[in-house]
Amino acid sequence: LILYVVLGCCGCSLCCYSETWKCPPFYWFTDLHPKIMYLVYQAIFYSHKIPTTSPEDMPVDKIKPKQKLDKQKISYALNIKVPNRFKEEFIDDPPPIKDRLSQFVAERISLIPQIDHFEAFAPDEDPVEFVMNQMNSIYPEIYQVWDEKLSDVALTRFCLYGLGAHRID
Repeated sequence: LILYVVLGCCGCSLCCYSETWKCPPFYWFTDLHPKIMYLVYQAIFYSHKIPTTSPEDMPVDKIKPKQKLDKQKISYALNIKVPNRFKEEFIDDPPPIKDRLSQFVAERISLIPQIDHFEAFAPDEDPVEFVMNQMNSIYPEIYQVWDEKLSDVALTRFCLYGLGAHRID
């Protein structure tokens, strides 16, 4: 009974929290799938520790000997096997809980039903600005403004300084 109450309270709290995203200033009308993806990404992003090559992070005396890595099939590819990412390179170095948790969520996120929302934007609304406001912390910073994408100036800029720059002598 106590476990049921605790899990029920946690579940209700998460549901209420996800419903608050429909309120100002977010106005994010979406289902549970993108919200979980967003929260998992934010948790991984903010808890990430940048590794160094210092003796504290990578002790030379604890490096494991070479061995064949355990491989697993990728569920969304055909006959492709990749090494398990939690095969640690150091002796007695268990994988962090956040890595195991993120893999657990990534493997099971497809089980949550996805609902497409096709509500159209009003004529005066800018869809790009809406997405930038919703995903402001993970949306890349825009440092170039392309007013007219079909002009000769835009084509020259794209070919000479953009994607095709390595092909032009």
